[in-house]
Amino acid sequence: MNEQTKIRVQQNKPRAGLFRRYLFSVSATMLILLSAYVGSLAVLARAGVLPPPPLVNELCADRKLQWLRNNMPARPDLLVVGSSIAWRDVDSAEFVAHDPRARPVNGGMCHAEVNQSGFVTKFLLDHMPSVETVVLVLVPQDFTDCTKTPARLFSPAVATRYVFGHDWSYGFYLNRFAPVALVHNVREIHRLQDGVDRFDSMKMTRYGDGPLRITGNRGLMYGTVGGRDPACVAALHTLAISVAAKGRRLFVAMAPLNPDWVKQYDPSGARRANLLAAIHNALAGTGANFWNGTAAFKGTPNDFTDAIHINWPAAKRYSALMAKALDPDPS
Repeated sequence: MNEQTKIRVQQNKPRAGLFRRYLFSVSATMLILLSAYVGSLAVLARAGVLPPPPLVNELCADRKLQWLRNNMPARPDLLVVGSSIAWRDVDSAEFVAHDPRARPVNGGMCHAEVNQSGFVTKFLLDHMPSVETVVLVLVPQDFTDCTKTPARLFSPAVATRYVFGHDWSYGFYLNRFAPVALVHNVREIHRLQDGVDRFDSMKMTRYGDGPLRITGNRGLMYGTVGGRDPACVAALHTLAISVAAKGRRLFVAMAPLNPDWVKQYDPSGARRANLLAAIHNALAGTGANFWNGTAAFKGTPNDFTDAIHINWPAAKRYSALMAKALDPDPS
């Protein structure tokens, strides 16, 4: 080895040492931060304010996935799906009261358009082979925008590992690292648990229903329904075909509408009539059943918390009517 080579080797040794120390420092820092983050999650969990992992990145829907992970009933045979209407307006205990053999589970998720409800239904049916009947609960507001709203609410593979695989829960917070959203959701959960917003409770029944047990209302909240999106009607047809192909029965139910909303935004009934005609066309030839629960319920404004959500006593009455309509053999 000549003199110049020796000099270069001696110069490289300090550089290699510095690089190794740099890698060690970075790795140690990341490990400390990771440990601190997981530790923070554990503290929030013990305090009862840890939000669910952001699989949907919408607190209400993520809370339903968390509930399904922790409370999945054994061999459910009746699956309720839809938007917050299916979650808030259905008391699944009424299905059991009508038929003690029934094993219902409520898979309704907030804010879902018809195409998103179809996506959730397919996901749940893929993992619930015991389900025989799917109850889809709808209102006109669910048909407004399926063209621009992506049907895929979450990654099926990730949700499968979380809900049905019961993988390490903290790993899902690491995969979707979002500390700002986490802090926001912690505040939301704390607010909801404190009862500050009595119209937005996250409490669920043993079947996954989300009852609203309140007095008074917050006004109609929902204005006029614009044009019906043909993509939503097409999504309903696709869902009906998919459920039938899996050998299950689809029962489509319209939910109650506040009479004050009807009086203000559809006094002639033309919009509802057009929607019902579109639904009938979408379900024709699929084997699905349809029930006009809006007409059957005949509620008063006092039954409602807004234009489309009903209080729990009203939900029990509506669900009892649905259970009778759902029964193919009333005897």
